[in-house]
Amino acid sequence: METVMLGKGKLKNYPLMKMINREPFVDTALQVNNIWSANTYWNERYSLGYTTTETDYGMWSYQPSTKSNGYMDVAAGQSCAGCDCTALRDSGILQTCTGSVTIAQYSFPNISSETFAVSIPEIDIRHCGAFSIVGQTFVNLTALTKLTIENSGITTMPDLGNTQITELNLMFNSIEIKTNFKGSLPTTITHVALTGNKIYWIPNGFLNGPNLRSVSLGGNSFINFPVLGFGSMPSLVYFGIENNQLRRLSVQHMNNFKESPQLHLNLSYNVLDYIQPYAFSGIPNIKVLEIHQNSLASIAKGVFENLTTLIHLDLHANNLETLNKEAMKDLEYLEELRLHSQKTPMTTLIFNSMINVGKSLKYLFISSNALTHIPHQVFMENSYDNIVQLHLDNNAITNVTELDANGYGATLQSTYNEKKVHLDPFSTMSNLNILYLHGNAITHITSTDYCRLTSLTELYLTDNELTEDNMDVDSFTCVITLARLHLGTNKLQYVPAALTNSTRLPSINTLYVTNNKLTFIEAGTFSDLSTMRVLYLHSNKIISIEDNAFPDMIRLIVLNGNKIKQIKKMHLENCPLSTQLYLNDNELGWIEDGALDHITSLSY
Repeated sequence: METVMLGKGKLKNYPLMKMINREPFVDTALQVNNIWSANTYWNERYSLGYTTTETDYGMWSYQPSTKSNGYMDVAAGQSCAGCDCTALRDSGILQTCTGSVTIAQYSFPNISSETFAVSIPEIDIRHCGAFSIVGQTFVNLTALTKLTIENSGITTMPDLGNTQITELNLMFNSIEIKTNFKGSLPTTITHVALTGNKIYWIPNGFLNGPNLRSVSLGGNSFINFPVLGFGSMPSLVYFGIENNQLRRLSVQHMNNFKESPQLHLNLSYNVLDYIQPYAFSGIPNIKVLEIHQNSLASIAKGVFENLTTLIHLDLHANNLETLNKEAMKDLEYLEELRLHSQKTPMTTLIFNSMINVGKSLKYLFISSNALTHIPHQVFMENSYDNIVQLHLDNNAITNVTELDANGYGATLQSTYNEKKVHLDPFSTMSNLNILYLHGNAITHITSTDYCRLTSLTELYLTDNELTEDNMDVDSFTCVITLARLHLGTNKLQYVPAALTNSTRLPSINTLYVTNNKLTFIEAGTFSDLSTMRVLYLHSNKIISIEDNAFPDMIRLIVLNGNKIKQIKKMHLENCPLSTQLYLNDNELGWIEDGALDHITSLSY
C-alpha cells in the first residue's frame, strides 16, 4: 500500500496504480497540426504538384521555426563559404569569391563585378547589413544558375540577362525598379521571388519565359496591376501579388495568364473593391483564387461564372454583408468555398446567389458572420451531395430548421412562402460528415432537426443556449452515425435524457459536456452508452457521482475542474482495466479502498 495526498483533502491508503500522472490533461484529439509548408498544404488538398521550390520562392507557409514571416528563412547565425572569409570577418570586405557562395549575417559595403569569379554557379546572401550593387555586377556571370539576396537592404534591381539563372530570390530588401531600368531576366528563369520590396512598376515584358513557373510580387507598392510587365508565360502555375494596394481588376489584367497550364492566383490582402465581370473567364485553367482580405461589398454578375476548372475560391474577410443574386454560377468543380469572417459581417445569402455550385463542393465556410439562419434557401436550390464539412460556427443562429425570409428579398415573399412549405432541412447534404454550429444562439433541439444528415459523424454545438428542458429525448436518435458530440459551454444543469442510452446515441464514441452547470451524475447516467469510449465532463460543478454512472467500455474520463470530494468503489467498478481518469482541480479528500483498481492512469 502507498500513501498519496490527493488534492486538498485527507490522506487515504489505496493500492499503487500502474502509473500516476500529475500533468494536466490535454485533449490531443482537438489539437490541429497548424504547422505546414505551402507545397504540402496545397498538394494534400488538390494534388497541384507544387515542390519545395515554390514554398521557398514566395508562397506563404506557416512554419514559425523555419519561416519567420511565412516567406523568409529564419536567420541561423553567421556563415561564410566560397569567398575570402578571413577578409570578410576581419575587414568587412566581400572578395575573392570563386565557388558556390553562402554568406549570412555579415556586413560589407558592396558587391561588384570584381567580387565574383565568372564561373560561380550559385550565390546565396541572407540577413546581411545593407550593401550596394555596383555597376554591372552580374553581367559576366554566365554560369550563374541561382541567386539569392534576401533581407539584405539592396535597393536596385540587378540586370541578370546574361546569366543562366533558374531561381531568383530577392525577397525582403528595399528594391525599387526605376523607369530607366534596361535589365532583363534570362530565358532559363523558372522562379522569381520579389516579395517584400518597394516595387510599384515592372518594365514591359520583364516577367517572361517558357520555363517561368512561379512569380511572387507580394508585399510591394503596386497600386495598379502591372499589366505590361508580362510576356509569354506558358508554364506559369503560381502568381502572387498579395499585400499590395490594388483596387480594381479587369479582363485585360487577367489576359496575361491565358497560357497557364494550371493557375493559382493570389490577390489577397489588397484593397480590391471591384472586379470586372468575366475577368477570370479568359484563364482556361485557373485552379485556385485567393481574394481574401480585400474590400468587395458585392460581386458583379459574371465574375465567378463558368470557371470550369476552379477548385478553390477564398473570399473571406471582405465586406460581403449580403451574398447577392448570381454571385457565383456554374462552378461545377469547386471543392472549397470560403466566405467566413466578413469585415462587415454577412447576414444574408440570397437564394439564387450560388447557382450550380454544389456539385463538387466538399468544404463550405460561412463562420464568424452574423447569420441568424442556416442558409437553407441556398441549399434547397442545388445538390450538395459531396459536401463533408459545413462551417456555420460563430454566427447568431437560433434555430437550425427555419427558412430565412431575408434570403428572398422584399419582392419575392411569395416565393419564400412557397419554399417554406417544402423545406426539408439538410436533405441535399447526404454525405455531410462534420457540422460546425458552435458559438451560436441555438436554444432547442427537436427529434427531427438532424435526421437528414445520414452520414454525420461529428456535431459541434458548443457555446449555444441549450438547456436539458429544451432538448428532445430523441434529439439524436435518428443520427445513427454520430460518433463525436460537442455540448460544452451551454446551460445544462442535468445530463439531458437524450445522452443517456445507446438507443438515443447508437454510435457515440466521444461525448463533451464540459463547462456547463452539472452538479450530480446520477446512477446509470452513461452506463448504457455501450459504444462510448471517451467522456469529457471537466469544468462543471459536479459534487457527487452515484454508483455505476459510466459504461463498462469507457477508456477515458475527464473530470477536471469540478467539486468532487470523494471517489467510491462503485463509481468506477465496471470500468475496464485500461481506463484513464483525470481529476485535477477538485476537492478530493477520500478515496475508498479498491476504487481505483480498474484505473491504469490517474491525474489529480
